[in-house]
Amino acid sequence: MVQVDRNRIGLLDTTDDTESGLSFLMGVVGLVLLIACFNVANLQLVRATKRQREIALRLSLGAPRWRIIRQLLTESVLLSLLGGAVGLLLATWVIDVIVALQGTIVEMPIELDFGLDRRVLGFTLVLSLLSGVLFGLAPALQTLRHGQFSGLKDQTPAHSQGKTRSRLQNSLVVAQVAISLVLLIGAGLLLQSMGNALSLDPGFDARSGVVLPINLGYGRYDEVEGKRFLRQLVERVESLRGVQSATVTAELPLGQLHIRQSIGVEGYVPAPDEQMIVRTNFVGPRYFETLGISIVNGRAIDEHDGEDRRPVAVINETMARRYWPGRDPIGQAIHVGGGGEPGEIVGIVKDGKYDTLDEPSQPYVCYALEQLDVYLKQVNLIVRTEGDPRALMGPIRGEIQQLDPDMPAPQIMTLDEFLEIRVEETGGPAEMVAIFGLLALLVAMVGVFGVMSYSVSQRTLEIGIRMSLGARPIEILRLVIAAGLKITLVGVAVGLSGAMAASRLLTSFLYEVNPLNPLIFIAVSAALVVVALLACYVPARWAARVDPMIALRYQ
Repeated sequence: MVQVDRNRIGLLDTTDDTESGLSFLMGVVGLVLLIACFNVANLQLVRATKRQREIALRLSLGAPRWRIIRQLLTESVLLSLLGGAVGLLLATWVIDVIVALQGTIVEMPIELDFGLDRRVLGFTLVLSLLSGVLFGLAPALQTLRHGQFSGLKDQTPAHSQGKTRSRLQNSLVVAQVAISLVLLIGAGLLLQSMGNALSLDPGFDARSGVVLPINLGYGRYDEVEGKRFLRQLVERVESLRGVQSATVTAELPLGQLHIRQSIGVEGYVPAPDEQMIVRTNFVGPRYFETLGISIVNGRAIDEHDGEDRRPVAVINETMARRYWPGRDPIGQAIHVGGGGEPGEIVGIVKDGKYDTLDEPSQPYVCYALEQLDVYLKQVNLIVRTEGDPRALMGPIRGEIQQLDPDMPAPQIMTLDEFLEIRVEETGGPAEMVAIFGLLALLVAMVGVFGVMSYSVSQRTLEIGIRMSLGARPIEILRLVIAAGLKITLVGVAVGLSGAMAASRLLTSFLYEVNPLNPLIFIAVSAALVVVALLACYVPARWAARVDPMIALRYQ
């Protein structure tokens, strides 16, 4: 039997990656929320401007300023709370999608609680209140900045007041465009990184195969019954038409479960500070055949390597070169876990990727799962198929249900899907960032549209005068678009500076991608400018179609 360190079985070694990934996503979500708040603040400013005469009249009748501010903040907070309520309703739908994606962690079929408990509701409430207060305060103060007399003189704001308010509105739009550009450039870098990672050789054949977790730890199986269940399952699956081979394994290459064991190599004297801890796996017969991993020398682990036979091990090329330089390791003994009967090395396999796709070559050793002295209740079933692997997902589930109708239906996916998911998890949540980036772009363009629409309404009299003096509609069109383009270009300039700084924070998520890739920076900036021009076009068309006689009578 292979004696192992039980404390290292099932060790999850992805804590740092998970925390950094969650922090990164939280930052992205925060930026999108900031853009939305800027947009709401802009709309609140426009709304308060239209109520300037009403507010001035209230002040003239003796209403205290704090009461006006309280009213405006109450309206802002109410709007924010309504938005939070809608967000919670959408969250209930998104939760169902997340639960359906639990199969991405195929080695660990666990139940995750995504319920909207009091903590979630409290966080949503606090966030809504803060957003309403913080981004409703600036429009409220801006509205009360000038006295009641300027508001009563004319229904439209004074020139200086309108200019100040215009600068504030334009600044908010510039910030929205800049943040959107940062998110979109980050998404572009992450997507390119994911594409580069997917083009790498993972060390196994990801085509025409499926993988699914098998959980024997929910109370029905002891060690003897569990091993019998796995043997029967592999035999039944291999008997299915279209299946080439099937096997079980403690962990998957590039999976989330990382097992490392201390080893002892006979004849090798480690350096004083050298740690003899290597990547370890425990596999069933035909594991290397099922994953398409080449045998360089010797043989693979097969069905004869049972618990009544001498323990055997298969190592990779890097381990062979490191511990047996210039020698043939076949037939040599290796200890694992600090004791027990030494295992005999029976084969050498080609190097592969075990933790991440961008990792350097590392020593790797596989032992026969049947010879392990620890009962693993959670393993993975891997199936190699001849044709479309999706066609066999149903029959494989059927075999599991026939063996144990009470076993929860496991999540099953193709090896291609598994590889893509692992690339996304190790290389950065590219698709998620891209979705949030597009959402941020949409919100920012709504802001550009709103500001340009308001600007056109404020300049109706000016436009009428220009057209009365002979200005053509195409000139008015260019005038309005140029104003929107100016705001957008300022936002792009600010966003490029921010993206250059933020892209360096993505270095740990990028694989063979220059964080300052000029092609991505230029392409995303150009695309954003084009979208902004489209957002400006509709208000510009409205301005170009203004009737000069109506415009001259506009108040």
